[in-house]
Amino acid sequence: MKAELMQLRADNQKMGAIRQEMTAQVQALTQDLVRARADMQQVGAMRAEIESMHQELQRARTAIEYEKKARADQLEQGQAMEKNLISMAREVEKLRAELANADKRGRVAANPGGAYAGNYGGAEMGYSGGAYGDGYGVHPAQGGAESGGQYGAGAAPWGAYKMQRSHVKWT
Repeated sequence: MKAELMQLRADNQKMGAIRQEMTAQVQALTQDLVRARADMQQVGAMRAEIESMHQELQRARTAIEYEKKARADQLEQGQAMEKNLISMAREVEKLRAELANADKRGRVAANPGGAYAGNYGGAEMGYSGGAYGDGYGVHPAQGGAESGGQYGAGAAPWGAYKMQRSHVKWT
């Protein structure tokens, strides 16, 4: 019986050691479970963060597409404005040529009798350019465009020159 008692004590000690080892394993597994639960909570937060990043990426893509379209529209508008500017520059050149021609016609009209106006509208007398002399004793008017005509009180000011622009295409 003594041997049996010793055997039971040895078995009891082994069982105590196994129990302590198992308790340590249970504690380690419990700690692992706590960490896993904390990680699971972080997974939810990470999913929410990933979803918000995905939405932000979609907004950025939409903004980029909008900017591309806006740039194309602005480029098209710039080209149209450039064409308008070129056509307006041509129109200005035409108007300048018309103004120069009108100015020349005004000088000719202000100098009746074909006299050569030496200084183009100055106060000095012009030189007679007619082939025949003045047989009626009428002397041509002196001066230029501002001196007044032979039939009225004087030349009217030009005023604002307005022309219909139905032939100009505005785009």
